Amino acid sequence: MNKKSAFTLAEALLALTMIGVIAAMTIPGLREYSQELEYVASAKKSYSVAQAATTTLEATYGDSKWWNWSSTKQVNDRYKTVMNQADFDYSYDITYLDGQAFETVSNTNWFQTTDGMIWRTKTYTNTKGAYGAIYVDTNGENLPNVVGVDVMGFVVTNDGVYPFDDGLHDDNSEWGCTYYVIQKGKMPWINNPAYTSCANASNELKASAGSKP
Repeated sequence: MNKKSAFTLAEALLALTMIGVIAAMTIPGLREYSQELEYVASAKKSYSVAQAATTTLEATYGDSKWWNWSSTKQVNDRYKTVMNQADFDYSYDITYLDGQAFETVSNTNWFQTTDGMIWRTKTYTNTKGAYGAIYVDTNGENLPNVVGVDVMGFVVTNDGVYPFDDGLHDDNSEWGCTYYVIQKGKMPWINNPAYTSCANASNELKASAGSKP
């Protein structure tokens, strides 16, 4: 006599329950990791765009050191000519990791490109020879609008465009997340509350660099 075996209804329900529990535990983590990869990719893309646009403009207007960086409108208008501009008419706030306000975005001082990024230029000086800064919200008005996550910053110097707090061209640890992301390709502060500011990321990166032989 041939005997056929099969799962009972109780066994099938138990298996489905276990699968559901495992999915509930792993899917959110996978989603967060995927989102982190998107933020990192956007940060690196914005860095490349800022470098390329500045190099192109210098071929027309001369060394960026002599641009009138105190006039955001004038410098913004120059970047608009080599970047695919898209109009926007809304406003929103950008904050730091600790929740403190950075700036309100509006079309007065910021401009949008067709890929959804929103940009701003500004005069910026430091002891290492920087004279301008480029800020970018890599996903526009979409949340979280936080420095170090979807908002990055770069300094413009005689040597070119570099991330804030790279050590060689800038020491602004308040924006240290930008250099960390470009260097390490990750954002541990997204899920780790121990990172209360980008200065934490900056200190970590400097400590790891100092520990190398």
